[in-house]
Amino acid sequence: MEMKNRVVLIIPYFGRIPDYFELWLRSAEANPDFTFFLYTDLPFPVREDSNVKIKHITFAQIKQLIRQKCGADSIVGDPYKLCDYKPAFGELFAEDIEGFDFWGFCDVDVILGNLKHYLPDEHLDRHDKLYSHGHFCLMRNNGKMNSLYRKVYPGVVDFEYTRRTNYVCHFDENGTIAYAPEYDGEIRFYNRWSFYDVPANEYRMMLGENETYAVWKDGTLMLHQVGAEKPREIMYIHLQKRKMMLLMQNM
Repeated sequence: MEMKNRVVLIIPYFGRIPDYFELWLRSAEANPDFTFFLYTDLPFPVREDSNVKIKHITFAQIKQLIRQKCGADSIVGDPYKLCDYKPAFGELFAEDIEGFDFWGFCDVDVILGNLKHYLPDEHLDRHDKLYSHGHFCLMRNNGKMNSLYRKVYPGVVDFEYTRRTNYVCHFDENGTIAYAPEYDGEIRFYNRWSFYDVPANEYRMMLGENETYAVWKDGTLMLHQVGAEKPREIMYIHLQKRKMMLLMQNM
């Protein structure tokens, strides 16, 4: 059944195409109820009829857009700094997300499972912000949530500081929107650890002391733990930009 809520994930990407992009793409296209806007100047191999839509833009143009909408003195030294502007995407790309009920951000160093299992309509209807990590987060598309990043809370890194430094503040996870539900009880917030974060400095995938591996099949992602009686479904796996040898078979 088609979802009632329309959801778009916004992903600016500059640099070089990741080795595992086709894995991300296939997992995104297996979620046809969700739209992905990929802002880039790279020649990503995406079909025109895909739910992944390429938005052609250069890094210089996106920097200009940020300075127009966030302040002329906003600093965007390199593409990684764009992480700090993720909470502002609702305003930065307001024209593009008209008609969507939710907007959000995710990364391409993830492989997605069945998003609708975790984000059904009845779940979206009850919340304004879902999840809290830079690699996946959703916000209701309205004035309050789109401008939430501009709020100032005691002891919390705020946007004015963030946009004036070239230092990456991880504002998408540690800044204003991360603490907003604590200060505003009317924000209906949902957060669960529904993903697997691959250890960045380990060759093996581990969960506790047990080796782990993930299997994606027909749009569903299962996490297998050695010694466990049965696998469990997860929403996505976060690869943390690790280098991979990709053997594409029967794609």
